[in-house]
Amino acid sequence: MANNARSCVLVLLLCAACQKSATLSDGLLGEGWKPATTRARSDAAVADASVDAGTAKDAGASKPSCPTPVASDPLPARAAAMTSQSGADQTEIFTRDLFNLFRSHCGACHVDTNRGGLQVNLSSFPATVTQDSLNRILSDDPSRYMPPSGPDAKAFSTRSPGDPVVELATLLEQWLGAGSPPDRFVLVNRDVSMQQSPYQLDKRVGMALTNLGSCIPPKQIIGTDHAAMDTLDKFFAAATQLPDKLQDTDLVSLDAELLAPQGVIAFAPAYTLWADNAKKMRAVRVPRGQAITFDKATQRFTIPANTRFYKTFLKRVVDDDGSVRYRKIETRLIVSRPDEPTYNLAPHPRSATKSLFGTYVWNDAETEAVLLRDPLRNGQPWRDHLLT
Repeated sequence: MANNARSCVLVLLLCAACQKSATLSDGLLGEGWKPATTRARSDAAVADASVDAGTAKDAGASKPSCPTPVASDPLPARAAAMTSQSGADQTEIFTRDLFNLFRSHCGACHVDTNRGGLQVNLSSFPATVTQDSLNRILSDDPSRYMPPSGPDAKAFSTRSPGDPVVELATLLEQWLGAGSPPDRFVLVNRDVSMQQSPYQLDKRVGMALTNLGSCIPPKQIIGTDHAAMDTLDKFFAAATQLPDKLQDTDLVSLDAELLAPQGVIAFAPAYTLWADNAKKMRAVRVPRGQAITFDKATQRFTIPANTRFYKTFLKRVVDDDGSVRYRKIETRLIVSRPDEPTYNLAPHPRSATKSLFGTYVWNDAETEAVLLRDPLRNGQPWRDHLLT
């Protein structure tokens, strides 16, 4: 990732609002830094008002408030993406999402090409993908492995429960059992881990979402979960590819109060790029014990290796009740690392990109985002999807 101040402009508004030390404000944000203006959440205000005027609060026992930022773009979630609207015993799965999952794992052979005599698209998917297709995925016969080659070619019985191919097989089984419906089906008898998505927010948080998160976390809680931070720092430092699911990264929720203990902080650049009127939520996670610094003389940022940048794109939609809400479309992740020089002789020095980057695509229910792996014609990831 470029360290140029003009292109990156990491004005970390939330860090400013958390009122960090003067060293941070001068070194990272520059002279003239001012904390962001905030207003408290309505429920926090009610709680404060309920305390008798003559009764002193126990500061040690009270939970720090998490106010919402004033200078932000409201991005309220759809009703269906909040837990108050979520069924406890069943979940509705769109066939389009199942097809996209199939395409991610099988698309190079059976969507883009006609390998083995099987080629499908979204419209032909219900009639073409049958029990025989599922049996191939479930096979332990090396001549029938799905996928047939590469590091992911293995006996189905050796796959772990969290393997994305196991998830595909599970969904295909229930979809076929429901009669291969072309629009949607109900996933029943779910595993406990599938009963509640970490991205389903309660109504208070869902309605409070903005481009700077759901609130501005107090500095007392930022970066306090050292065990979780160290685990992910170790993982990303050694990673050669990104996890298959977004929930296995730092962005385990969209609730800023839950993300703050793991050191995940929202930010907004001074100038944003237009992206077909999409709104964006950005977050950064710096490895524990390190910091992003800004050199005023060179006008450049220094970004520690393996710093993670997250950017979630949301589109404006009209909800079932006619209200304007925002639907998550994709989340992009960059694991920033310095380039590795491969040829240092002037005038044409060369270097190899060592950063990791990818796009996680949200399903229609906004309960999960999966790494996009659809290959281009040359076999390299990844090609764009057209959202209609």
